Amino acid sequence: MKKTFFLIFSSAIVIFAIISICCAPIINGVLTESSGWKSANCQKESDEYKSLKDKDSTTDDQLKTQKKKLNECNRHKAMYGLEYSSLLLDLVLGFICLILGLLHYFDVAKPFEKVTGIIGLATGICGFVLTLVYICYSCYIFTNEKGS
Repeated sequence: MKKTFFLIFSSAIVIFAIISICCAPIINGVLTESSGWKSANCQKESDEYKSLKDKDSTTDDQLKTQKKKLNECNRHKAMYGLEYSSLLLDLVLGFICLILGLLHYFDVAKPFEKVTGIIGLATGICGFVLTLVYICYSCYIFTNEKGS
């Protein structure tokens, strides 16, 4: 019975990872290259912010606007990297769990049961935490930004 649950849960992880990849906005091009999330140059924004900060003639509004642009650029770059890393790592870890589940289901991994259980638990926790961070961050980005 434990073997069947392990196989079912590991298969579910792979299936959910595939569904997540199919729904991911950056991977699927919902956010096009014209939005600049992939190729954004945050260093340029940072340099402009520093130069505005050093000028005496800069108003607080100009400084706030540039700081907002810099923060938005950094959030977009982080979101881009987080989406790819979390979803692809989920897929890889899901396949590892699926292979371990198949090995247990067919009683091939009987001598390594504790080790594979620890590996399955660790990859599950790792994937869960990374996916949770991605979901929370993407919810924050897509609810707090207007049409970027």
